[in-house]
Amino acid sequence: MRSAAAQTAPAEATNYSTADASPGKAEARVSNTSEASSVRLPSFEYGDAWAASARRAGRLNASHISEAEWQSLLAERQRLLDLKFEGNLSKQDQRRLEYVRWSLDRIEDAKHGEQLDRLDTAVARYEELRQDIASLVENLDSFRRRR
Repeated sequence: MRSAAAQTAPAEATNYSTADASPGKAEARVSNTSEASSVRLPSFEYGDAWAASARRAGRLNASHISEAEWQSLLAERQRLLDLKFEGNLSKQDQRRLEYVRWSLDRIEDAKHGEQLDRLDTAVARYEELRQDIASLVENLDSFRRRR
């Protein structure tokens, strides 16, 4: 049996919309109107944060490679490069060479990646400063021409 409130309330349609959801906000809001009900669902777009976390995890993993493993990868790369320059590199060896190169790159990134990231950030800031100075000079020149 239905309650008195349920008997008198009109039937309402339910709308679920994410159009107004802000990225990164874990909020769900339901609004009840006579026309429709809507729920705001969160948007879980992390982009740069996910990439930075993945990069940091990869560097942490690669930094635990022992000296013996690193030397072994270097020797294997040299052996495979020798085969390549002799013209005797099979498809399997070619794929292995790509993997060994990738592994060595990850180890190198673990050793020097943080410093390179800081350098990259500094270069980006200097480029922004250069653009800001160029814009300032342009504004000053246009002001001077008006006088």
